[in-house]
Amino acid sequence: YFISKNIMTRIIFKLSHASYISFFNKNPIGKILNKLSDDIEIIDRNIPGNISFFFNMVGNMIVSIYIMIYHSSIILVLFIGIYFYIVFNLQRYFVQAYKHFTNLNSISKTPVFQILTDSINGSLELRTSNNKNYVIKQMHQNVDLNMSSLILLSGSGQWFRIQVTILSLLFIIPCILFLLILNSDYKTSLPLVISVLTTYMDRIIYFMNSINALEKYFVSFARCEMLLNVPFENNLFYADKLYNKLKEGSSTSELIKFENKIYVDKRDNAQANQQGNIVFTNFFASYDSSDKYVLKNINIEILHGQKIGVIGRTGAGKSSLVSALTLLFDNIEGQIFINGELINDKDKKLIRKNISYLSQDSYFFEGTLRENINPLGDIDDNSLITLLKEAEIYKKFENQKGLDYMLSGNKMNLSQGEMQILCFIRIISSAKNIVILDEAT
Repeated sequence: YFISKNIMTRIIFKLSHASYISFFNKNPIGKILNKLSDDIEIIDRNIPGNISFFFNMVGNMIVSIYIMIYHSSIILVLFIGIYFYIVFNLQRYFVQAYKHFTNLNSISKTPVFQILTDSINGSLELRTSNNKNYVIKQMHQNVDLNMSSLILLSGSGQWFRIQVTILSLLFIIPCILFLLILNSDYKTSLPLVISVLTTYMDRIIYFMNSINALEKYFVSFARCEMLLNVPFENNLFYADKLYNKLKEGSSTSELIKFENKIYVDKRDNAQANQQGNIVFTNFFASYDSSDKYVLKNINIEILHGQKIGVIGRTGAGKSSLVSALTLLFDNIEGQIFINGELINDKDKKLIRKNISYLSQDSYFFEGTLRENINPLGDIDDNSLITLLKEAEIYKKFENQKGLDYMLSGNKMNLSQGEMQILCFIRIISSAKNIVILDEAT
């Protein structure tokens, strides 16, 4: 439990500081969910049980070998050694393919997660269009692929068990004949030796299966390591320091306190001196170093207090301009100034803390109304209620626990308009000098 919790905490930290353009645009959510669910569960539940089973089998094998030698001959160790050597080499040969089958099975789950997530998010479009059959066909293909890899994985395990069983039978018969030829007095203890020898063969099968299972499950560590090695977004000055504190055992609450100590004063000072003047000078941006520019030679100046609307057709670069101002691009040329200060090489987290952003979609987290419209908790309840009343939406929550009204992640019992109003209130309560509305209606 401690290991999986530690890995999960580090992965969440890495993902929350990963590049939006370089990582999340290139890795589907199904792939990430697959690692965070299936692989973490294996680390949490399967590996500890199999390690315990492995040592149990080792103890049983040692006892079985001692009983056989005690009641027969020390020469039996030679047969056991030869048998174990053959089985071990067979296991080494088998495990290489077994790892690939395991990885294939894990990878084949990603399209299933992805299409399921897309179907849930786009359920309204699916119901109002004729694409349901296409989605069902895709789901069937993805599930068939996953089940095929699962059958292949299970069948390879059965093949190994059959091979070890055949080897066990080929070993027991010569071993018994040898004992009879070596000394006829062993006839009295022969039934016991055969019984223990047969049990030992079963133990060998279980022992090898436990090794196979452990090697299979340890693939989950390698898959999680891919997320642990995700690089931080550029110009997050304190990300490495915070991550090192996390690895040293600091709790998430301690990290939040440490981060607030770093950023709150800097944010307040920056915001106090910030008039909100924004200047783009000869600015270019692309999603990847090999891609063409999505923003080309942008030169604009937005003065403090101005309300600017950017209008253009779909794909003209409106959202890309917002991404540039919030420093989401990794590949840029040119300069961005806020209040006369070049922000290209500034700490991105500090810059973003001085910008309010309302996206095309409304987002809420599982929690109370108070926590969602005032996540920093720096505004008193009376002020929040006043804002809700001015927006003429407080009546909806007044008789339902007020600010303690629980909002779920899927925004149940809220219309699109109500969600937008709450998002506006969240922006107003933050009182920042730069406000960005990306097609907020």
